[in-house]
Amino acid sequence: MATTYKLACTATDDSEATIEITDKLNFPGFNDEWRCIEGEVVFGTPAGGKVADWGRTPGESTTLSTGSATPHRLIDFKAGIAKGARGAGEKCTLDGSFPSGSFEWVCTGVD
Repeated sequence: MATTYKLACTATDDSEATIEITDKLNFPGFNDEWRCIEGEVVFGTPAGGKVADWGRTPGESTTLSTGSATPHRLIDFKAGIAKGARGAGEKCTLDGSFPSGSFEWVCTGVD
């Protein structure tokens, strides 16, 4: 069984991207995955990977691994959030039409 969270992300220039994070509920960890639905053209390369670390408490960040590049971060995102939850993030790669740097996210769905 798995839970998938859909996040609508908005950058300071109003660019948008949609990220899906799948919590596979498996042990050991590092099996959970993320992907940008719009792909590499929007989010850059890679446009998906492993969830390297889950935030546990408010203010902590969830780390989205990009392989060899600097990981992306989601602040105040953790497993078990509900639709409508909000937070901030940081995109740490330069490529793709979605700009690097800070963005806001809102959870638009949990399946």
